[in-house]
Amino acid sequence: MAGDPVTREITSYHANGQIAEKYSAFDAPGTVIRHGLTTAWYASGALYHMWRFHLGKLEGAQETWYENGQQWTVRHYRADVQEGAFSMWHPNGAKGVEATYAHGVPVGGYVGWWSDDKSQFARTYDQYGQLTGPCRAWNEQGELVVDEVY
Repeated sequence: MAGDPVTREITSYHANGQIAEKYSAFDAPGTVIRHGLTTAWYASGALYHMWRFHLGKLEGAQETWYENGQQWTVRHYRADVQEGAFSMWHPNGAKGVEATYAHGVPVGGYVGWWSDDKSQFARTYDQYGQLTGPCRAWNEQGELVVDEVY
């Protein structure tokens, strides 16, 4: 039927010929709407990210990796809004951040670590994404540099 969206696979390349990105999309009049898995690679060929879309909006787990193959981030989306667990790692594999999001804002504990596993920060957000309670941060030597209460 004329005007109905057409699904197609799209592939782009780095200057060195390596695949840069592959994704599925609907060709709708005047626009391209991503739908399904989008995968991207570094010019070296190492995996960079796997993002999922539903009708043009981020949906589900979104994952990224450092070029060395170490997981970088995992975050979750519902209809283009960050929702659920968020994790980040340093290039050496050490955990960097743990947090939770609801309706696009951080809620509950939000903690971070330096790449040597020492605490970097710890804070808490209420249901509206506003800081609440103690908020602390430490420098790389482990010295407390911020100690506030909200």
